[in-house]
Amino acid sequence: MEILSNFTIRTHGVTRCYRSGAPFKCLIINGDSVIVVLWIDGAVSAGTREGDQDCSNCQENSHYSTTVPCLAGKQETFRGDEANLRVAWASGVISGLHSHSSNSVTLNC
Repeated sequence: MEILSNFTIRTHGVTRCYRSGAPFKCLIINGDSVIVVLWIDGAVSAGTREGDQDCSNCQENSHYSTTVPCLAGKQETFRGDEANLRVAWASGVISGLHSHSSNSVTLNC
């Protein structure tokens, strides 16, 4: 989760490309169909930000949810989820779909 300077919060996830355990520039890292969700106190509060793109010949690609207000001084529990993560190492060599969830964190904005 990222709390931004204007007291909004969003989920920020990164797909990184590794091959045999070492950083690798993939042919493509999926971006346009990645699903990103922000949970606040057990409820979905934000979905995928529009405009995420695939990246080509890259080692990592960031994904974001839309932002929602983070109420100053209010204690809340936040968690992020990502789904539809996939990379193509080379033409015709594509990973399966993956998903990730963050640990929950309780904090005051």
